[in-house]
Amino acid sequence: TTTLGRVLDRGLAADSRLVNFEAVVSDRPGGIARLTAVLCEEGASIKDIYHERAWLYTSIDQVRVKCVVELQGKEHAMRLKKALLDKGYPLNWCIDDEPPAGSSDGFFQHVTA
Repeated sequence: TTTLGRVLDRGLAADSRLVNFEAVVSDRPGGIARLTAVLCEEGASIKDIYHERAWLYTSIDQVRVKCVVELQGKEHAMRLKKALLDKGYPLNWCIDDEPPAGSSDGFFQHVTA
């Protein structure tokens, strides 16, 4: 990624137009598809998606999915968050405040329904 690309991404993130979150989904066929269907229904554009199985300390039939999505702003982000919670997804949602002193990579807020 170029310097300009990183600057643009940080600007989008500061405006809540680029949001990252983690959700725990079923590790059965269709689990990630159901998550991405909610993102589609809510008008989120997926910029990056990554799933993790090995370092998840929950049920063996679950997978953690980290998503970076592009949205229209803070209200859109809150609608997406509510839709995911309403569907029962446990979330780690990125807080758009300043990271704590001494932190270099931001932080997450654990959200449950």
